[in-house]
Amino acid sequence: MTLIGIALQPGIALAGPPRTISEGMNSPVGVSVAGEEVYVANINGGNVTIYDAGTGVLLRTIGDGLSNLAGVAVAAGEVYVANWSGNSVTVYDAATGDLLRTISDAMNTPAGVAVADGELYVGNDFGNNVTVYEADTGLLLRTIAGDMSTPYGVTVAGEQLYVSNFDTNSVTVYDRVSGALLRTISGGMNNPVGVALADGQIYVANSNNNNVTVYDADTGVWRRTITGRMNLPYGLSLAGGQLYVANWFGNNVTVYSKPSPPTEVSGTAGDNQAAVTWNAPGDDGGTAIVGYEVTAHPGGATCITENHSLCTVDGLTNGLSYEFTVTTINAMGSSDPSVPSAQVTPEGTATQRCVTAPTSIPRRGTKKLMRPGCVTNAGQRVGVKVRSVAPRGDMRSYRLFCVKKSGKKTTTTKAGFGGFRVCKNGRTKIRTYGVPLELRIVWKAKATTGSTAFTQEQTYKT
Repeated sequence: MTLIGIALQPGIALAGPPRTISEGMNSPVGVSVAGEEVYVANINGGNVTIYDAGTGVLLRTIGDGLSNLAGVAVAAGEVYVANWSGNSVTVYDAATGDLLRTISDAMNTPAGVAVADGELYVGNDFGNNVTVYEADTGLLLRTIAGDMSTPYGVTVAGEQLYVSNFDTNSVTVYDRVSGALLRTISGGMNNPVGVALADGQIYVANSNNNNVTVYDADTGVWRRTITGRMNLPYGLSLAGGQLYVANWFGNNVTVYSKPSPPTEVSGTAGDNQAAVTWNAPGDDGGTAIVGYEVTAHPGGATCITENHSLCTVDGLTNGLSYEFTVTTINAMGSSDPSVPSAQVTPEGTATQRCVTAPTSIPRRGTKKLMRPGCVTNAGQRVGVKVRSVAPRGDMRSYRLFCVKKSGKKTTTTKAGFGGFRVCKNGRTKIRTYGVPLELRIVWKAKATTGSTAFTQEQTYKT
């Protein structure tokens, strides 16, 4: 079985990279990104093809005629290529393609390669070990072994060495100096090959599942799975926030990143909340969008939704103005925040339980219209107004009364067409005097900061 390795090299942030690179590939099994170039090892092509990371254009080819090459790594202007059947690593000048040296001591079907701090790490598939060399001279420094089973990918982070084990569906982690086994990461892997590490997370290419699983590098806890457009994924490389996956059967390298933010964000105010909407982003990052997160400013209240374009943010303060930003989420992470929405100000809906609208008004008699000291839920005082739609008779057609708690009655200053009356200390009543009337009674309270106006009206015939 032919193998592949992984290397993590420093890179730069790339604006709008191609999502698939394929020109001139022939069974790509290794990939490494250095600066603005992508290096791809082609096992059946017997070469390394080099591409512009921003456009995917093929720039040049290195090492035609190599035999069953596997992993590739780039460091200090040099390209390291694992030759699986040749039991060696060949080193080339990255710019000219000139062969600089060959390293082979103690290798046994080398697959993965990585370079860190002047040292070359080689995962030996049939040797079940990792051999470590002085990168400049090829001098064998040490061998790390134990609990490896068909090791493929290797990568180094800090003082730790990460090794993927094809047969045991695991990644073993070692002290890269002493070789001591520190921990084993497993769960969800299926014939793991390439490995790469960034931001405290380990990425593992699962050749038999056509996916990449991501784990916390320290605890081994599974975080997420990246899927889509993979076909026998082998090599991995991380650079500038982009994940590059070499697909052996796909004859391509697929590129994944965080998505772009949503557009046209807007909010609609409610009572202590706001409904926020947006348009989907133009770039999903090469893998499916799984959700969106809305954040309110100020305060930081959030709302998360699964792949919808509306989310309601609760816990806002009525009367306070807010802007909202939205981020897009895919398996690579969250986008930058969107352009903020226009400001919206939540308002409470004024309600009350003290208006006692009668079902009817007698031609002669008295009816209660409002309880004592009537206020809304926002503390607005409620008043009442009566108008005769079709006035008849004299000024004593009807009157409003404020009945105070003491029982004393105080009439309105205006009868007949009835003025607006706020009865602060007692309940409000209407009295009619035997004249046929059509009356419109309106209960209302003015809007205040953080709450809408309250209005209720009803028409009666006596």
